[in-house]
Amino acid sequence: MPEERRRRLHLEIGRFLEASCGDGAEGALFDAADQLNLGAALLDAAQRDSFARLNHRAGVKARRAAAFGPALAYFRSGLGLLPEGAPRSRYELWFSLHRDAAECAALTDQHAMARALVEKGLRHAASIPERVDLEALRIMSATITGEHDLALGWGRDALSLLKAAETLSGEIVLDRLLEKLLAVCLEAAGAQRGALVLEEEGELFVRAVGSVAAPVSLERTPLSRSREVPRRVVEQAYSAREILVLDDAASAPERDRDHHLAEGASRSVLVLPIQRKETRLGVVYLENNLTTCAFTRARVHVLELLSDQIAIALENARLYREAQHAVRVRDEFLSVASHELRTPVTSLRLDMQALLRRDRHTSEERLGRALQRMDRQVHRLVRLIEELLDVSQLDTGRLALHLEPVDLAKVVDDVAQKDGTAQLVVQDQGIGIPPGRLPHVFERFERAVSSRHFGGLGLGLHVVKSIVEALGGAVRGDSRLGEGSRFTVELPCEPLAASRTAPATLGGARP
Repeated sequence: MPEERRRRLHLEIGRFLEASCGDGAEGALFDAADQLNLGAALLDAAQRDSFARLNHRAGVKARRAAAFGPALAYFRSGLGLLPEGAPRSRYELWFSLHRDAAECAALTDQHAMARALVEKGLRHAASIPERVDLEALRIMSATITGEHDLALGWGRDALSLLKAAETLSGEIVLDRLLEKLLAVCLEAAGAQRGALVLEEEGELFVRAVGSVAAPVSLERTPLSRSREVPRRVVEQAYSAREILVLDDAASAPERDRDHHLAEGASRSVLVLPIQRKETRLGVVYLENNLTTCAFTRARVHVLELLSDQIAIALENARLYREAQHAVRVRDEFLSVASHELRTPVTSLRLDMQALLRRDRHTSEERLGRALQRMDRQVHRLVRLIEELLDVSQLDTGRLALHLEPVDLAKVVDDVAQKDGTAQLVVQDQGIGIPPGRLPHVFERFERAVSSRHFGGLGLGLHVVKSIVEALGGAVRGDSRLGEGSRFTVELPCEPLAASRTAPATLGGARP
C-alpha cells in the first residue's frame, strides 16, 4: 500500500475513534491518538492544533495511570504538532505539553531531556508561578539523581522567585516599588550596591541608588550627568537588550572608557535590561566590590527569571501613577468648569432679578444696559459649552473639518511661506509658562497657570493642536517666564491628498 494511502487510512481510523471519545467517554483515546499520530504528516495547521490537544489528553490519562513512558511519548507528539512560533501563538497548550513532558522525562530517568525541556520552558514562561513550577521539576530531577547540592541551589532560586514575586506584586506606588525592587535585586544577585535606571520621556534617568549597607535613596538624575553608575556600560546593555556581565571590571576594556569603573571600586558588574514585550523600560545595574566573578550563572539565571516580573511591576506602577494624575486633572477641571460656568449663570440671575424688581420709572437706557450684560453672559456661557462639546467630538472622532482655500494674508498680518508650508506665529508679552508645564499645555484640561487668577477650561490649545494636526500641520510653543509666550502653527499650503475629495475628521472616524 502506498505510504500516503496508508497515512490517510490511519487518519480515517483515528477520526472515527476520536468521535467515540466525546462526552467523557475516553475508552478509545489512546488508540485514536496513536492512529492520528501515524497520519500526522497529512494534517493542516488547524487539524494539528486539535490533535496536539488530543495528545495532551492522552498523555494526562497515561500519567494518571503511572504509565510515564507512554505519557512522555504523547506529550512529545503533541509538541511536534505545534508550529515553530507556538510559545507565542499557542502559549497555554505549548507550556502544558512542555511542562508535562519534562515531568515524565524525569520520572523515566531521562534527566538530560527533562532539564533541556525545563530550560526551554523557562525561556518562555510568562509568570513567576510557572517558572517556579519548572524549577520544581529540575529540583525533582536533581534529587532523583542524587545531585543534592544542585537541588539545593535550584531550591534557593525558586524561593527567591516566590519571595520577590510576593514583594513586587503587592506594591503599585512607584517610589515605594523602586525601593523594594532594588532591595530584591541586591539580595537575589548577591550584590553590594546597585541602581535602577529607567527611561522617562525618551531619556535614561537614575531613579534609585542603594547598597546592602545603606537604605535605598530615590533621585531623578539624567544618566549622562550621574556619577553613580558607568554610563557607557549601562547604555550598551540597554541598547543591545542583553544582560551584560563583567567578571573582572578592573581589567575589562570598559574600564578605560568609563570613569566609574576606572576608579576601581567595582570588582564585578551586572547590567540587566528590563523590557515589557518590545518596550524597553530601563536597566538594573548591580556591582560587587569584594570579589571578581561574583555574578555566577545561577545568580544571573535568577535575575533573568525576575526580569519579567520587574517589568510588569514597573508597568503597573506607571499605569497607577497615570490614573492618579488623570483623576487629579479631572477633579481640577471639574472645579474650574464649575467656577467658569457658574460665573455667567450667577451674573444672569442677578440681572434677571433686577429686571423683575424694576418699577415703572426704570429708564430705557438702564434696561438696555442690563439686557446687554445678560447677552454677553449668554454668549460666554454658549462659548464654554461649545468648547466642551468640541472636546467630546474630538475624543469620539465626530468633529468634521470642511476644507476650503483660505487667503491667510487677509486673515492675519504676518504669514511666512517656506517649502510649501505656511507659518503663523502668535506671540504675547504675558507672564510666560513655567518650563516644567510647557510640554503639557497642549494636553486636554491642562493649564499652565492657576485657575484662581486666570479663567478658561484648559481646552483651547488642545483643540488647536487637534485641528492643526488633522490638517497635516504642527504646532509648537516656546516661552520664558516674565517675558511671554510664542506659539508657531505650520500648515501645508496644499490640502492633504486624502482631504481633496472628503472632509477631514478628528479622532480617526468619519462622522
